[in-house]
Amino acid sequence: MKKLIIVCTLMLSSALFANVTREENQPSVTVEISDNKEVDRLFTNFGTVRVNSFSYVNYTVTNTGNQVLQFRDARIYGANYRARHNCRTLPPRARCTFTIDYTPFFEGWHTGQFTLSLDPGYMVVVDLQGNAVRF
Repeated sequence: MKKLIIVCTLMLSSALFANVTREENQPSVTVEISDNKEVDRLFTNFGTVRVNSFSYVNYTVTNTGNQVLQFRDARIYGANYRARHNCRTLPPRARCTFTIDYTPFFEGWHTGQFTLSLDPGYMVVVDLQGNAVRF
């Protein structure tokens, strides 16, 4: 009986500490780059997310212009945010993607920003916001 109580306690406590959730229908945003744009400014609100869980958004960047775009730089600002991408060289009609994760460790409102720079002189800027709560 003592072993059963210990096993049940371990199973319950591991479920409580593993609050990582992944929603199935995360949004996907399409960004089109053309020759006459210099900055594409976007906003993502992750809404209310549990502390120690995460939410993410996927972006697809499409070069609709006539010139080849080269990756220059990508940066993420703000605690609790991470980003990854596969953008390198974008010939006309080519695509690349980037994903931004929101993983809060503390309660409260969090803001951040992601920038993706491509030559010649094109930039995608995504302002970020999320609210972390304990349930």
